Amino acid sequence: MGVDVDGSDSDATGMNFQGLYASQDLLSTWKLIKDGSQNVISFTTERQWVAAIKDGYKYIVQANGEPWQYDLNIDSKEMVNQINSWFHTDIEDDLRNALVEALSMYKIPITESVDTIILNMPACINSRSVIPEMNKKGLFSCDIGTEMLPSRKCGTNHKIRNHCPLRCGHCQCADSEGPIWHKGSVYKCSEIDTAMCVNQKVNLFCLETCGNNDICSSLQ
Repeated sequence: MGVDVDGSDSDATGMNFQGLYASQDLLSTWKLIKDGSQNVISFTTERQWVAAIKDGYKYIVQANGEPWQYDLNIDSKEMVNQINSWFHTDIEDDLRNALVEALSMYKIPITESVDTIILNMPACINSRSVIPEMNKKGLFSCDIGTEMLPSRKCGTNHKIRNHCPLRCGHCQCADSEGPIWHKGSVYKCSEIDTAMCVNQKVNLFCLETCGNNDICSSLQ
């Protein structure tokens, strides 16, 4: 199966779908190969993201943040993240493998800015949607708004703790499923050397293996 590598200098469109700012390159459909024979690897020279694209599907990883997968066959406006969707498991694995192969074979700019890339959804992650009770005060999500979510709110409102488990230190002490890319190799949490836990992304992705008591302490 072929791989076509494409770099882009496109500026961000300003459109924000479930929290991901995508370039015009990612939002255009002309790059999609519809016969299923080739993976297109597209990336920004600004080192922010890299994507594997094939047959109407886009799998995207970021320098900082969780991965995204869009199914343009049913979601042409790219509104819904299909990562971990059981219906998309095979194509997700296919695109992830193609992307990891490209990272090892080509000089893709994102690897020059970070040494760790999240390849699957973390077990503990803050919701990106609005916090219903607080949006009138200008708080749009767990981490973004006119002010940061005060940590004291976590202890007084269980809805906020459940909405923002990472921010509130209210995560279950469980490792994330799937792989993480670290310094040129791919690992599952069961395969990492605990010395790797000094890396913040590894530490948060593998909460149980790394024994992250700061995040898990409220549930122990």
